[in-house]
Amino acid sequence: MKYIFTIILSLVLVFPASASVTDWQDLTTGEGSNAGNISAGIEGVVMAAPTANPPAGAYASAQDVTLSGSAGTTSIHYTVDGSDATCATGSVYVKPVRVDSTLSINAVSCYANGEQSPMAVFTYKITPPDDKGNETSGSDNSGGGGGGGGGGGGGGASADNTAPTDTSVLINNGATSTAFATVTLKLSANGASKMMIANSADFAGAVWEDYATQKDWTLTAGNGEKTVYVKFKDNAGNVSDSVQDSILLEKVSVKGVEFDYRSDQLKKIAEDAGAVYEGNADLTCGRAGTERSADGEKRVYDKYTVPLISGIQGLSDNNIYALTNFVFCGTRTTLILGAGERAGVLNSYKSAFNKLPTTQSEWEDVIKIANGRWPNERSQTAEERAKLEFKKVYLRDADMDNPNDNAAVTIIAYGLRPDNRNLDSEKAAISIFKAIYGRNPVSAVDWDITRAIAYSGAIR
Repeated sequence: MKYIFTIILSLVLVFPASASVTDWQDLTTGEGSNAGNISAGIEGVVMAAPTANPPAGAYASAQDVTLSGSAGTTSIHYTVDGSDATCATGSVYVKPVRVDSTLSINAVSCYANGEQSPMAVFTYKITPPDDKGNETSGSDNSGGGGGGGGGGGGGGASADNTAPTDTSVLINNGATSTAFATVTLKLSANGASKMMIANSADFAGAVWEDYATQKDWTLTAGNGEKTVYVKFKDNAGNVSDSVQDSILLEKVSVKGVEFDYRSDQLKKIAEDAGAVYEGNADLTCGRAGTERSADGEKRVYDKYTVPLISGIQGLSDNNIYALTNFVFCGTRTTLILGAGERAGVLNSYKSAFNKLPTTQSEWEDVIKIANGRWPNERSQTAEERAKLEFKKVYLRDADMDNPNDNAAVTIIAYGLRPDNRNLDSEKAAISIFKAIYGRNPVSAVDWDITRAIAYSGAIR
C-alpha cells in the first residue's frame, strides 16, 4: 500500500491535476505521445523514461538540459552521439547537459533491480538570431519550423562549430620500434568527449568511444612500420582532422613462430583479474598453481592485509579475501615477485588512488602495475605529486614529452614494477635516494621514487 501512495504522491507533485495521460507522454518524449515510454517494473513502481527541462524543441540560445526520473529511479544514463542509451552504457547523469548546437539526447531511467525504462529521445535545435534579431535557419531540419521576423532581441549564443584542438597521439611515448603488437597510446585533445582509433586512414570498422588520455591498442599483424590514426569529437558533434603516429614492429620469432609476449601477458592479466576479484582462494591459487596453506594465508593476512585495509572504509569480506589471496597465491604473471613485493604493489595502488581494488577493472590495474604496465585509471593527484618528487630528484621540471621523464613520473605515481630487475641499479638508486632525502626509502612512495631512479632512464 505504501508503494501505491508513493506513486500517487510523486505524480501529484510532478504533474498538474489537469494533465492527461497523453500530456504526460508528451513530456516524457518531448516529441509527441508515446505510450511505450511507461512500463511496469519493480512491484509498486511505474518505470517511466526520463523527462527533460526545458523540453525538446527549437531555441535561440544554448540550453542547460536537466533530466529527471520518476519515483524509484536510481540513476539516469544518457548519450549524445546518436547511440542508444542503456543502464550499462553511456554517461551517468550528474549535472545539466549543455546543448549549444543541434543535438539529440537519448536517455533511460535505471532501477534498483537492474531493469531500465524505455529510451526517451530529446532533440534540440539551436537557432541563434542574426544581427537583425531573426532566427537563423541552422543546418538541421529536425525539431519543427522557426518563426518569421519579429523585432528586437539581439544577443544569443552562437553555435559551436569548433572541433577539438591541440590533438595528438603517441605510440609507446614516441618510441621508434617495438617487439610487441600491443602498444600504449598517449592521446590528447582539448574539448573532446569522444575519440575514434583505427589502423587505417579510412577508419574502416572503427567506432566512437569515450575520450581517454591513454589506451592499450593492438597493431596490425606482421612486422614492418605500423601507423595508428585517431580523430576526436566534441559534444556538439564537431570532428577534428585525424592525427597519426607510426612505429616499427619487429616481433620476436621463437623457432620460426612469431610470439608476442606482451599481448599474451595482457590476456593473462585480464583473466587473472577476473579470478582474483571474486575473493575465492581456491580459484586464485588454482589458476596460479600455488598450493593453499591455512597457516600461510593467516600469516599473510596478519602481516600484510591488516595494515593494507587500515583507513579504507566499505570493504566487503570478499574484497578483503581477494587482497589476501593475491598476496599469498599470486597470479601467473606475478609469481616472480613474491608475497612481500605483491603486497608492495597493493601499497603503491593504495597510495596512488587512496583506495584498494574492489572491481575486476581495478584488479587489472593492480596486476598491470605489477608487470610494469600503465594502469587504465589515472590519478591526477598522484601524478602531480610525482612531478614534485621528480623535481626534487632531478632538479628540473619533468618534460612529459620525453619518454624517460614520462616513465619516471609514471613509476613514481603508480609504482610500476620493472620487467627485469637489476639489483645493482636498485642498490645505486637506494644510495641516490638517501643522498637526496637524508634517509633510506620506507614508504610506498619512497620505494616508487627509488624504482624511478633505477629504471626510468631520466637524468638531471
